[in-house]
Amino acid sequence: LREGDMIMIVSDGVHDNLEPKQLGKLPPDIGIFNADSWDSIKDSDLEDAEILKNEFRLNTLYNVIFDTNEEDNNNNNNNNNNNNNNNNNKEEDIKLTPLYIVSKLINYCKKMNLASSNWMSENPTKRLPKDYVNYPGKMDHTTCICYVVGNINNNDIPPSYNQGNDQKKNINNDDNTIDINDQSDINNNNNNNNN
Repeated sequence: LREGDMIMIVSDGVHDNLEPKQLGKLPPDIGIFNADSWDSIKDSDLEDAEILKNEFRLNTLYNVIFDTNEEDNNNNNNNNNNNNNNNNNKEEDIKLTPLYIVSKLINYCKKMNLASSNWMSENPTKRLPKDYVNYPGKMDHTTCICYVVGNINNNDIPPSYNQGNDQKKNINNDDNTIDINDQSDINNNNNNNNN
């Protein structure tokens, strides 16, 4: 890891919506040509299949974060240079923050499950058909945490968080309050505990 890298932790409700099977894709759609269904992948090919599934997930994440159109990535080679230039421009135009990434992924999951959600609202007593082409995605607990690796200072913390910390400090201004931005509070609290 390097300073500035972003780490994401996601629940099944996000991860499963990046899974090719849950999105109505068949093995040949992601480059597994010796199987026509997910259940027909041979044990000897599972490792290679998982590598291709991971590539699919990463490409899907990229498309979600940078608003690229999936069809753009599947065009013929004549258009690939134009697509790469467009994608590079998108990367430069977007200021990646943890909040931006989390928002994009959560909205993507909502969109992915919209057909299923609508069907279930219209058919409350029936089970959702296992048809990932017409009802892609998987509804599940959807949690996403993203953070940047590295040191932070007060200028890096959004104002609402700083205000909240200041308000908490003012409201609870006693010996048990520790302001994480003020090292003297930590030192004073440790000295009080040692006495």
